[in-house]
Amino acid sequence: MIRRWFTSVLGALLLPLVPGSLTAASAAEPPATLRVLTRNLYLGADLAPVLAATTQEALVGAVTTAYGNVRATNFPERAEALADEIADSDPHLVGLQEAVLWRSQTPANPGPATDIEYDFL
Repeated sequence: MIRRWFTSVLGALLLPLVPGSLTAASAAEPPATLRVLTRNLYLGADLAPVLAATTQEALVGAVTTAYGNVRATNFPERAEALADEIADSDPHLVGLQEAVLWRSQTPANPGPATDIEYDFL
């Protein structure tokens, strides 16, 4: 069901980008080529242990491990490679999955985390 919805939404979004896609005059012209590049950026860690933690100590340990994994995947280096790939392929449309925003805060500071560590977008 989700795939069907996604395909319908994607089709609705892409159709207006194809010049002349709904005009009779376009029958004489070759169809335009739409270049699309899509990449899953990988958020950098498995969040299952974080979500499964049942104690504060387990949560802190799981978050520490997950964030260590995020740092180890070296997003800035991966972003450079992706930017080069986008520049080389010159797509009309770029789709990114798992373009996450990692924030941190001092543990004693109540409220939402505000310090941006990584912005994958």
